[in-house]
Amino acid sequence: MKRILHITTDNKFISHALITFENVYPGQNTVWMFANGHDGHVSKNHRDLEFVFFDTFKPSFLKKLAEFDLVVVHGFDLFKYPLVALAPAGVKFAWLGWGYDYYDYIYANPDDLLLADTLALKNKCRQESLKQSIHPVKLIKKIARSAIEVLFRKRALKRIGSISPVLKEDYDLLKSAGLLKPLPDFLPWNYGSLEESLIKNFIGQRISGSKVLVGNSASFTNNHLEAFELLQQLGNSEQSQLQVIAPLSYGDDCCKQAVIEKGKAFFGDNFQPVTDFMPIDDYVALIKQCGFVVMNHKRQQAVGNIVIMLYLGARVFLREENPTYQMLKNTGAVINKVDELIAQPSLLKTPLTENEITNNIDVLYKHWSKAVIDQKTKNLVEFHLGALA
Repeated sequence: MKRILHITTDNKFISHALITFENVYPGQNTVWMFANGHDGHVSKNHRDLEFVFFDTFKPSFLKKLAEFDLVVVHGFDLFKYPLVALAPAGVKFAWLGWGYDYYDYIYANPDDLLLADTLALKNKCRQESLKQSIHPVKLIKKIARSAIEVLFRKRALKRIGSISPVLKEDYDLLKSAGLLKPLPDFLPWNYGSLEESLIKNFIGQRISGSKVLVGNSASFTNNHLEAFELLQQLGNSEQSQLQVIAPLSYGDDCCKQAVIEKGKAFFGDNFQPVTDFMPIDDYVALIKQCGFVVMNHKRQQAVGNIVIMLYLGARVFLREENPTYQMLKNTGAVINKVDELIAQPSLLKTPLTENEITNNIDVLYKHWSKAVIDQKTKNLVEFHLGALA
């Protein structure tokens, strides 16, 4: 019997992780959750202990970490640095990456991920944010964050025994960038399997409409503005019939408002922004109306949405420089580049064939089936604790 501790915020992904960890190590998982760290949507996730940031500096709190054989850190940000850095010697840590927590180690300048119009929007929003940051309380918080970064980041990184980014391609980028030092060992792992999480109640179903899904959040890296511009340019006559769904339930508020404004200007009543969090079944039922998907990210993002839509049979367009495109293309998936829409606008009216859909589903099961995700979980724990774990 091993004791596995999960350090997390209250978020929509942790339940997926606990399902597979319980599959492989039933009754051996404990959850410590930040009491004030959540996405504002989830409140029913299991937790054995709630704690606040200042608890991570208390010797009595840190001492409890030594009771566990492995500590799994879900999303490694600065609020978790002190806990890892100050943990008793011998505590083993595994980092399950989300993307946001390691992108800065890949892209030295985050603005390189933005296209021209989106970069201009971000700069405009940044100016508004700077005006607000002059407030004394916000200024103090900013200074405190910088202090935590300086004092604990390097020490914490030295304690991490493995990292599991969303894709192996992300690890390759981390390695080539050379900004994450020391670079932990790579262990493949993903949140959620097809059968138990992503398409649990939609197995065997297909897309039911021809709407276009654009992006996955209200973050600038979606490059919504350029995606909308491209869709508009495909032809005014067709455009009046084009219906667009844009998930915007989390991210930057300034970005969200600009995307909604631009979407309505381009598509009128045919534009449907999704601004509220939805339970996964309701969300899948909504995006199931989309026969086409345009993800205009330069970086890996929205993998869960992409997997769901490929399973349901949608034609998916990704940017060629996106690591997700490279991964799916290399594994045999039928996937399109965003640039192909310029040369072949008719692709936005050309559904995948049943053979192409079946091929994509086969590819997905090789990477996201329950059996595969459970095996990745077993491999991760055994890496840290040995084959008898």
